[in-house]
Amino acid sequence: FGWVAEAGIPVWAAFGNHDVESESRLLIAEALFGTERYRSRRWGDVRFIILDANRADDPGQLAWLDGQLAGAAGETVVAVFHQPAVSCSRHGATPSVVENWMDRFEAADVDLVLQGHDHNYQHHLVAGIDYVVTGGGGHFLYPLTPCPDGSRPLAAAEEHHFVVLERVGPGTVTLLD
Repeated sequence: FGWVAEAGIPVWAAFGNHDVESESRLLIAEALFGTERYRSRRWGDVRFIILDANRADDPGQLAWLDGQLAGAAGETVVAVFHQPAVSCSRHGATPSVVENWMDRFEAADVDLVLQGHDHNYQHHLVAGIDYVVTGGGGHFLYPLTPCPDGSRPLAAAEEHHFVVLERVGPGTVTLLD
């Protein structure tokens, strides 16, 4: 990530399943990104709430999340985590994330949710919140599958990709995909 730091681009990682599969992988992830499993960061006037979906039902993380969302009233909020709340692909929605976070996001009027895990691109709109699966950064791609609830993503692609967020004004972020 050296070139990213040199360019002045912040790196805020969300711990995923591969980061915690073994002690050696966890040590590598912690060396690269720190030991905080969930945290909040600001980019200008946009608040990023970075969560650990490996522990979506952790009482400490839920209490922290509630405090972050309460303190972010009226702000532009982007939630970031690995295992998805909304996805129509190999892994699909992660039940503990759906059960513990989606209602909170809706009640707090979160603006954007960035998630990974499924190796493809998907953009869903659920309860007025944009949910983006951006998991096509490497490795092999996963096929898109019909959504269990019959809904359809606004956009989807089985391709390697990345997304870029651009601040375009006070409290306004555009997703370039």
